[in-house]
Amino acid sequence: MLLPRPVKLKPPSIATNPSHKPYANHPDPKPYPPPAPRQLSPPKIPTPTGFIGCQQPPSAISSCVLDIKHWCNFGTHEKTACLERTRFMADHFADRLSKAVQAKGNPICVGIDPVYQKLPKQITERRDLNDENDLEAAIDAIFEFSTKVMRLVAPLVPAVKINSAFFERYYWEGIENYYALLQEADELGLEVIGDVKRGDIGSTAQAYAEAHLRNPEFIDMEDLVAPDAITVNGFAGVDGIKPFADLAAQQGKGVYVWVRASNPSAGALQDFSNAQGQRWFELLAEQVATLAAQPEYMGQSGLSCLGMVVGGTAAEQAQGLRERYPHVQFLVPGYGAQGASAADCAAFCTKDGTGALVNASRSIIYAHENPTYKETFGPQWEKCIEQAVKDMQAQFVAVLRGQQPL
Repeated sequence: MLLPRPVKLKPPSIATNPSHKPYANHPDPKPYPPPAPRQLSPPKIPTPTGFIGCQQPPSAISSCVLDIKHWCNFGTHEKTACLERTRFMADHFADRLSKAVQAKGNPICVGIDPVYQKLPKQITERRDLNDENDLEAAIDAIFEFSTKVMRLVAPLVPAVKINSAFFERYYWEGIENYYALLQEADELGLEVIGDVKRGDIGSTAQAYAEAHLRNPEFIDMEDLVAPDAITVNGFAGVDGIKPFADLAAQQGKGVYVWVRASNPSAGALQDFSNAQGQRWFELLAEQVATLAAQPEYMGQSGLSCLGMVVGGTAAEQAQGLRERYPHVQFLVPGYGAQGASAADCAAFCTKDGTGALVNASRSIIYAHENPTYKETFGPQWEKCIEQAVKDMQAQFVAVLRGQQPL
Protein backbone atom coordinates (compact mmCIF):
# COMPACT_ATOMS: atom_id res chain seq x y z
CA MET A 1 0.00 0.00 0.00
CA LEU A 2 1.37 3.42 -0.89
CA LEU A 3 1.92 5.89 1.92
CA PRO A 4 -0.71 8.68 1.92
CA ARG A 5 1.48 11.10 3.85
CA PRO A 6 4.81 11.36 5.67
CA VAL A 7 5.39 9.58 8.94
CA LYS A 8 6.02 12.23 11.59
CA LEU A 9 9.59 12.03 12.84
CA LYS A 10 10.29 15.19 14.83
CA PRO A 11 9.89 15.19 18.60
CA PRO A 12 7.21 17.49 20.06
CA SER A 13 9.90 19.73 21.56
CA ILE A 14 10.82 21.20 18.17
CA ALA A 15 7.28 21.90 17.02
CA THR A 16 6.88 25.65 16.67
CA ASN A 17 3.09 25.57 16.84
CA PRO A 18 1.57 22.92 19.15
CA SER A 19 -1.85 23.34 17.58
CA HIS A 20 -0.58 22.79 14.04
CA LYS A 21 -1.65 19.51 12.46
CA PRO A 22 1.10 18.64 9.95
CA TYR A 23 0.04 17.96 6.40
CA ALA A 24 -3.59 18.78 7.16
CA ASN A 25 -3.78 20.18 3.62
CA HIS A 26 -2.75 16.93 2.01
CA PRO A 27 -5.43 15.85 -0.52
CA ASP A 28 -5.86 12.46 1.16
CA PRO A 29 -7.73 13.19 4.43
CA LYS A 30 -7.52 9.65 5.78
CA PRO A 31 -5.39 9.35 8.94
CA TYR A 32 -2.17 7.45 8.51
CA PRO A 33 -2.55 4.12 10.36
CA PRO A 34 0.08 3.33 12.98
CA PRO A 35 2.55 0.70 11.79
CA ALA A 36 2.00 -2.82 13.03
CA PRO A 37 4.71 -4.17 15.34
CA ARG A 38 7.52 -5.65 13.29
CA GLN A 39 7.94 -9.39 13.81
CA LEU A 40 11.39 -10.84 13.36
CA SER A 41 11.00 -14.08 11.46
CA PRO A 42 13.55 -16.78 10.66
CA PRO A 43 15.37 -16.37 7.34
CA LYS A 44 13.69 -18.07 4.40
CA ILE A 45 16.89 -18.79 2.48
CA PRO A 46 19.64 -21.38 2.95
CA THR A 47 22.17 -20.26 5.50
CA PRO A 48 25.62 -21.50 6.55
CA THR A 49 26.34 -23.42 9.73
CA GLY A 50 27.41 -21.11 12.53
CA PHE A 51 25.50 -18.30 10.87
CA ILE A 52 26.02 -15.58 13.45
CA GLY A 53 29.37 -13.91 12.90
CA CYS A 54 30.01 -16.05 9.82
CA GLN A 55 32.64 -14.49 7.58
CA GLN A 56 32.05 -16.75 4.59
CA PRO A 57 31.37 -14.99 1.29
CA PRO A 58 27.97 -15.44 -0.42
CA SER A 59 29.45 -18.05 -2.77
CA ALA A 60 30.25 -20.25 0.23
CA ILE A 61 26.66 -20.53 1.46
CA SER A 62 25.83 -24.11 2.32
CA SER A 63 22.45 -25.75 1.83
CA CYS A 64 21.58 -26.20 5.48
CA VAL A 65 18.80 -24.08 7.00
CA LEU A 66 18.89 -22.30 10.32
CA ASP A 67 17.10 -24.43 12.90
CA ILE A 68 13.89 -22.77 14.12
CA LYS A 69 14.68 -23.76 17.72
CA HIS A 70 17.99 -21.93 17.54
CA TRP A 71 16.24 -18.89 16.05
CA CYS A 72 13.74 -18.78 18.92
CA ASN A 73 16.60 -18.83 21.43
CA PHE A 74 18.34 -15.83 19.84
CA GLY A 75 18.15 -12.43 21.48
CA THR A 76 17.09 -9.32 19.56
CA HIS A 77 20.66 -8.33 18.67
CA GLU A 78 21.44 -11.83 17.40
CA LYS A 79 18.28 -11.85 15.28
CA THR A 80 19.13 -8.43 13.86
CA ALA A 81 22.66 -9.56 13.00
CA CYS A 82 21.31 -12.72 11.43
CA LEU A 83 18.82 -10.82 9.26
CA GLU A 84 21.45 -8.30 8.22
CA ARG A 85 23.80 -11.12 7.22
CA THR A 86 20.96 -12.77 5.27
CA ARG A 87 20.31 -9.52 3.42
CA PHE A 88 24.00 -9.16 2.60
CA MET A 89 24.21 -12.64 1.15
CA ALA A 90 20.96 -12.54 -0.79
CA ASP A 91 20.67 -8.95 -1.94
CA HIS A 92 23.51 -7.06 -3.59
CA PHE A 93 22.76 -3.55 -4.81
CA ALA A 94 24.50 -3.92 -8.19
CA ASP A 95 22.73 -7.21 -8.88
CA ARG A 96 19.37 -5.76 -7.90
CA LEU A 97 19.90 -2.64 -9.99
CA SER A 98 21.00 -4.62 -13.05
CA LYS A 99 17.82 -6.67 -12.87
CA ALA A 100 15.72 -3.52 -12.53
CA VAL A 101 17.37 -1.91 -15.57
CA GLN A 102 16.82 -5.05 -17.63
CA ALA A 103 13.21 -5.33 -16.49
CA LYS A 104 12.40 -1.73 -17.49
CA GLY A 105 14.50 -1.89 -20.66
CA ASN A 106 16.37 1.35 -19.99
CA PRO A 107 18.97 2.89 -17.63
CA ILE A 108 16.96 6.01 -16.79
CA CYS A 109 16.99 7.55 -13.33
CA VAL A 110 14.59 10.44 -12.72
CA GLY A 111 15.96 13.13 -10.42
CA ILE A 112 13.60 14.57 -7.82
CA ASP A 113 14.87 18.14 -7.39
CA PRO A 114 11.67 20.09 -6.60
CA VAL A 115 11.68 23.90 -6.59
CA TYR A 116 8.42 25.49 -5.48
CA GLN A 117 8.52 28.29 -8.06
CA LYS A 118 8.71 25.76 -10.91
CA LEU A 119 5.89 23.48 -9.78
CA PRO A 120 2.77 23.27 -11.99
CA LYS A 121 0.23 26.02 -11.38
CA GLN A 122 -2.40 23.38 -10.77
CA ILE A 123 -0.58 22.74 -7.49
CA THR A 124 0.79 26.14 -6.46
CA GLU A 125 -2.42 28.05 -7.21
CA ARG A 126 -4.48 25.91 -4.90
CA ARG A 127 -5.73 27.92 -1.97
CA ASP A 128 -4.05 25.71 0.62
CA LEU A 129 -0.70 25.54 -1.20
CA ASN A 130 -0.28 29.00 -2.76
CA ASP A 131 2.15 30.64 -0.34
CA GLU A 132 5.81 29.73 -0.86
CA ASN A 133 6.75 31.65 2.30
CA ASP A 134 4.47 29.46 4.41
CA LEU A 135 6.64 26.49 5.40
CA GLU A 136 3.72 24.11 5.69
CA ALA A 137 2.11 25.12 2.41
CA ALA A 138 5.39 25.02 0.50
CA ILE A 139 6.48 21.61 1.75
CA ASP A 140 2.97 20.16 1.27
CA ALA A 141 3.06 21.34 -2.36
CA ILE A 142 6.51 19.86 -2.90
CA PHE A 143 5.54 16.57 -1.29
CA GLU A 144 2.40 16.27 -3.42
CA PHE A 145 4.30 17.06 -6.62
CA SER A 146 7.20 14.71 -5.85
CA THR A 147 4.87 11.86 -4.93
CA LYS A 148 2.89 12.26 -8.15
CA VAL A 149 6.06 12.37 -10.22
CA MET A 150 7.33 9.13 -8.71
CA ARG A 151 3.99 7.40 -9.26
CA LEU A 152 4.02 8.53 -12.89
CA VAL A 153 7.53 7.32 -13.66
CA ALA A 154 7.59 4.13 -11.56
CA PRO A 155 6.16 1.92 -14.34
CA LEU A 156 8.70 3.29 -16.83
CA VAL A 157 12.10 3.62 -15.14
CA PRO A 158 14.20 1.54 -12.72
CA ALA A 159 15.32 4.29 -10.34
CA VAL A 160 14.85 7.75 -8.91
CA LYS A 161 17.43 10.05 -7.33
CA ILE A 162 16.11 12.25 -4.52
CA ASN A 163 18.30 15.29 -3.87
CA SER A 164 18.25 15.92 -0.14
CA ALA A 165 19.27 19.59 -0.52
CA PHE A 166 15.87 20.52 -1.93
CA PHE A 167 14.28 19.16 1.25
CA GLU A 168 16.88 20.18 3.83
CA ARG A 169 16.22 23.83 2.97
CA TYR A 170 12.80 23.37 4.63
CA TYR A 171 14.39 22.29 7.92
CA TRP A 172 12.76 19.45 9.89
CA GLU A 173 9.59 19.54 7.78
CA GLY A 174 11.68 18.97 4.66
CA ILE A 175 13.71 16.16 6.21
CA GLU A 176 10.46 14.40 7.18
CA ASN A 177 9.35 14.64 3.58
CA TYR A 178 12.67 13.32 2.30
CA TYR A 179 12.26 10.16 4.37
CA ALA A 180 8.59 9.88 3.48
CA LEU A 181 9.52 9.97 -0.22
CA LEU A 182 12.12 7.26 0.35
CA GLN A 183 9.34 5.10 1.72
CA GLU A 184 7.04 6.00 -1.15
CA ALA A 185 9.66 5.09 -3.73
CA ASP A 186 10.40 1.83 -1.94
CA GLU A 187 6.69 0.95 -1.99
CA LEU A 188 6.65 1.68 -5.72
CA GLY A 189 9.45 -0.83 -6.31
CA LEU A 190 11.98 1.78 -7.43
CA GLU A 191 15.69 1.73 -6.65
CA VAL A 192 16.29 4.94 -4.71
CA ILE A 193 19.47 7.00 -4.69
CA GLY A 194 19.83 9.57 -1.94
CA ASP A 195 21.80 12.42 -3.47
CA VAL A 196 23.42 13.62 -0.25
CA LYS A 197 27.08 14.07 -1.30
CA ARG A 198 28.41 13.60 2.21
CA GLY A 199 32.12 13.18 2.84
CA ASP A 200 34.69 13.17 5.63
CA ILE A 201 37.09 10.77 7.35
CA GLY A 202 37.18 8.55 10.42
CA SER A 203 34.29 8.59 12.88
CA THR A 204 32.57 11.43 11.04
CA ALA A 205 32.49 9.48 7.79
CA GLN A 206 31.20 6.47 9.73
CA ALA A 207 28.45 8.59 11.28
CA TYR A 208 27.43 9.96 7.88
CA ALA A 209 27.32 6.40 6.54
CA GLU A 210 25.15 5.23 9.44
CA ALA A 211 22.83 8.21 8.97
CA HIS A 212 22.26 7.71 5.25
CA LEU A 213 22.77 4.01 4.51
CA ARG A 214 21.59 2.00 7.51
CA ASN A 215 17.86 1.39 7.79
CA PRO A 216 16.70 2.90 11.12
CA GLU A 217 16.78 0.53 14.08
CA PHE A 218 15.36 2.85 16.71
CA ILE A 219 12.14 1.98 18.51
CA ASP A 220 9.02 2.99 16.52
CA MET A 221 11.11 3.71 13.42
CA GLU A 222 11.47 0.15 12.16
CA ASP A 223 9.28 0.78 9.12
CA LEU A 224 11.38 3.66 7.82
CA VAL A 225 13.94 2.96 5.10
CA ALA A 226 17.24 4.50 4.06
CA PRO A 227 18.10 4.93 0.36
CA ASP A 228 19.29 1.98 -1.71
CA ALA A 229 22.41 4.00 -2.55
CA ILE A 230 23.87 7.43 -1.86
CA THR A 231 26.32 9.84 -3.43
CA VAL A 232 29.49 10.80 -1.55
CA ASN A 233 32.30 13.31 -2.03
CA GLY A 234 35.62 11.57 -2.63
CA PHE A 235 37.91 14.54 -1.91
CA ALA A 236 39.37 12.84 1.20
CA GLY A 237 40.44 9.79 -0.80
CA VAL A 238 40.04 6.14 0.16
CA ASP A 239 39.96 6.92 3.90
CA GLY A 240 36.82 8.96 3.31
CA ILE A 241 35.18 6.43 0.97
CA LYS A 242 35.77 3.11 2.72
CA PRO A 243 33.43 3.69 5.72
CA PHE A 244 30.57 4.23 3.29
CA ALA A 245 31.52 1.27 1.10
CA ASP A 246 31.85 -1.10 4.07
CA LEU A 247 28.42 -0.29 5.47
CA ALA A 248 26.86 -0.38 2.01
CA ALA A 249 28.19 -3.90 1.47
CA GLN A 250 26.79 -5.02 4.82
CA GLN A 251 23.38 -3.48 4.17
CA GLY A 252 22.92 -4.46 0.53
CA LYS A 253 23.27 -0.80 -0.47
CA GLY A 254 25.39 1.15 -2.94
CA VAL A 255 27.72 4.17 -2.97
CA TYR A 256 28.51 6.50 -5.88
CA VAL A 257 31.65 8.61 -5.48
CA TRP A 258 31.54 12.02 -7.18
CA VAL A 259 34.47 11.73 -9.60
CA ARG A 260 33.81 14.11 -12.52
CA ALA A 261 31.16 16.83 -12.31
CA SER A 262 28.89 17.93 -15.16
CA ASN A 263 29.08 21.71 -14.59
CA PRO A 264 31.14 23.94 -16.97
CA SER A 265 33.76 25.09 -14.44
CA ALA A 266 34.52 21.59 -13.13
CA GLY A 267 37.31 21.09 -15.65
CA ALA A 268 39.40 23.93 -14.19
CA LEU A 269 40.13 21.67 -11.20
CA GLN A 270 39.16 18.14 -12.14
CA ASP A 271 41.01 18.12 -15.47
CA PHE A 272 44.23 19.43 -13.92
CA SER A 273 47.13 17.09 -14.80
CA ASN A 274 50.02 15.94 -12.69
CA ALA A 275 53.62 15.53 -13.91
CA GLN A 276 52.74 12.17 -15.48
CA GLY A 277 49.86 13.69 -17.45
CA GLN A 278 47.17 12.03 -15.34
CA ARG A 279 44.22 14.27 -14.67
CA TRP A 280 42.89 14.74 -11.15
CA PHE A 281 39.56 13.02 -11.83
CA GLU A 282 41.39 10.10 -13.47
CA LEU A 283 43.53 9.65 -10.35
CA LEU A 284 40.41 9.66 -8.16
CA ALA A 285 38.67 7.23 -10.54
CA GLU A 286 41.65 4.89 -10.32
CA GLN A 287 41.54 4.86 -6.53
CA VAL A 288 37.77 4.30 -6.46
CA ALA A 289 38.03 1.48 -9.02
CA THR A 290 40.79 -0.25 -7.08
CA LEU A 291 38.75 -0.17 -3.89
CA ALA A 292 35.57 -1.21 -5.76
CA ALA A 293 37.29 -4.37 -7.02
CA GLN A 294 37.68 -5.80 -3.51
CA PRO A 295 35.77 -9.12 -3.26
CA GLU A 296 33.55 -7.95 -0.42
CA TYR A 297 32.05 -5.27 -2.67
CA MET A 298 31.49 -7.38 -5.78
CA GLY A 299 28.15 -8.86 -6.83
CA GLN A 300 27.30 -11.87 -8.97
CA SER A 301 26.64 -9.51 -11.90
CA GLY A 302 30.36 -8.67 -11.99
CA LEU A 303 29.60 -5.14 -10.80
CA SER A 304 30.60 -3.54 -7.51
CA CYS A 305 28.37 -1.79 -4.99
CA LEU A 306 30.90 1.06 -5.17
CA GLY A 307 30.49 3.24 -8.25
CA MET A 308 31.28 6.66 -9.67
CA VAL A 309 29.38 9.81 -10.56
CA VAL A 310 30.69 11.02 -13.92
CA GLY A 311 28.91 13.79 -15.83
CA GLY A 312 27.61 12.98 -19.30
CA THR A 313 28.68 16.44 -20.40
CA ALA A 314 32.30 15.35 -19.81
CA ALA A 315 32.01 12.35 -22.12
CA GLU A 316 35.11 13.29 -24.11
CA GLN A 317 37.28 13.75 -21.02
CA ALA A 318 35.94 10.61 -19.39
CA GLN A 319 36.22 8.47 -22.49
CA GLY A 320 37.69 5.09 -21.64
CA LEU A 321 36.55 4.86 -18.01
CA ARG A 322 34.04 2.15 -18.88
CA GLU A 323 36.69 0.12 -20.74
CA ARG A 324 39.26 0.53 -17.96
CA TYR A 325 36.87 -0.29 -15.14
CA PRO A 326 34.32 -2.87 -16.33
CA HIS A 327 33.36 -3.73 -12.75
CA VAL A 328 32.31 -0.19 -11.81
CA GLN A 329 28.80 1.25 -11.96
CA PHE A 330 28.33 4.80 -13.18
CA LEU A 331 25.75 7.38 -12.23
CA VAL A 332 25.65 9.82 -15.14
CA PRO A 333 24.07 13.27 -14.68
CA GLY A 334 23.89 15.93 -17.36
CA TYR A 335 21.34 14.54 -19.83
CA GLY A 336 18.77 16.95 -21.20
CA ALA A 337 18.84 20.37 -19.53
CA GLN A 338 22.64 20.32 -19.13
CA GLY A 339 23.22 19.33 -22.75
CA ALA A 340 24.45 15.72 -22.71
CA SER A 341 22.97 13.47 -25.41
CA ALA A 342 21.74 9.89 -25.15
CA ALA A 343 24.84 8.76 -27.04
CA ASP A 344 27.14 10.62 -24.60
CA CYS A 345 25.52 8.96 -21.60
CA ALA A 346 24.93 5.49 -23.03
CA ALA A 347 28.69 5.15 -23.53
CA PHE A 348 28.90 4.41 -19.79
CA CYS A 349 26.65 1.34 -20.08
CA THR A 350 27.98 -2.17 -20.55
CA LYS A 351 27.15 -4.15 -23.68
CA ASP A 352 23.96 -5.51 -22.15
CA GLY A 353 22.74 -2.01 -21.27
CA THR A 354 23.44 -2.25 -17.54
CA GLY A 355 26.31 -0.82 -15.47
CA ALA A 356 25.08 2.77 -15.54
CA LEU A 357 22.16 4.94 -14.52
CA VAL A 358 21.55 8.08 -16.56
CA ASN A 359 19.92 10.79 -14.50
CA ALA A 360 17.51 13.38 -15.89
CA SER A 361 15.92 15.87 -13.54
CA ARG A 362 14.72 19.19 -14.95
CA SER A 363 14.02 17.88 -18.45
CA ILE A 364 11.59 15.35 -16.94
CA ILE A 365 10.00 16.84 -13.84
CA TYR A 366 9.51 20.27 -15.45
CA ALA A 367 8.44 18.92 -18.84
CA HIS A 368 5.29 21.06 -18.53
CA GLU A 369 7.53 24.06 -19.31
CA ASN A 370 8.75 22.51 -22.59
CA PRO A 371 6.92 24.26 -25.48
CA THR A 372 6.54 20.98 -27.40
CA TYR A 373 4.83 19.15 -24.57
CA LYS A 374 2.91 22.24 -23.53
CA GLU A 375 1.46 22.59 -27.01
CA THR A 376 0.49 18.92 -27.13
CA PHE A 377 -0.92 18.43 -23.64
CA GLY A 378 -1.80 21.92 -22.46
CA PRO A 379 -2.34 22.06 -18.68
CA GLN A 380 -2.02 18.27 -18.25
CA TRP A 381 1.42 18.42 -16.64
CA GLU A 382 1.31 14.73 -15.72
CA LYS A 383 1.02 13.81 -19.40
CA CYS A 384 4.03 16.03 -20.15
CA ILE A 385 6.16 14.09 -17.66
CA GLU A 386 5.06 10.72 -18.99
CA GLN A 387 5.82 11.72 -22.57
CA ALA A 388 9.21 13.19 -21.63
CA VAL A 389 10.19 9.86 -20.04
CA LYS A 390 8.92 7.89 -23.04
CA ASP A 391 10.87 10.13 -25.42
CA MET A 392 14.02 9.63 -23.35
CA GLN A 393 13.39 5.88 -23.37
CA ALA A 394 13.16 5.89 -27.16
CA GLN A 395 16.45 7.76 -27.40
CA PHE A 396 18.31 5.24 -25.25
CA VAL A 397 16.73 2.18 -26.80
CA ALA A 398 17.86 3.41 -30.21
CA VAL A 399 21.40 4.18 -29.06
CA LEU A 400 21.83 0.91 -27.17
CA ARG A 401 20.65 -0.99 -30.23
CA GLY A 402 23.23 0.81 -32.36
CA GLN A 403 20.68 2.93 -34.18
CA GLN A 404 20.61 6.66 -34.77
CA PRO A 405 18.35 8.28 -32.14
CA LEU A 406 15.37 10.29 -33.37
